Amino acid sequence: MEEVKPHKISPPKQLMLALLGQPGLGKTYIAGQLAKALGRGYASVSLNGVKDAFVVYGTDMSNPGANPGEVVKAISRTKDQTCLFL
Repeated sequence: MEEVKPHKISPPKQLMLALLGQPGLGKTYIAGQLAKALGRGYASVSLNGVKDAFVVYGTDMSNPGANPGEVVKAISRTKDQTCLFL
């Protein structure tokens, strides 16, 4: 019988977690504490009721008065490219 050798698996370069549950359980608090424990920036954006994609993605830069989306603004506020984004 042949011996099975274990494969070497490298740790993920990017990790995504989903926190699900009813309002008031502490999902936002846990996310903030996780970012703090990892020494990362933390950004939270409320998209409750948002129906227009430009709020998330921003407007076309060829338009006068164009703005980046809320995602880009939040990440830039943390000044950390590897921040935790909620």
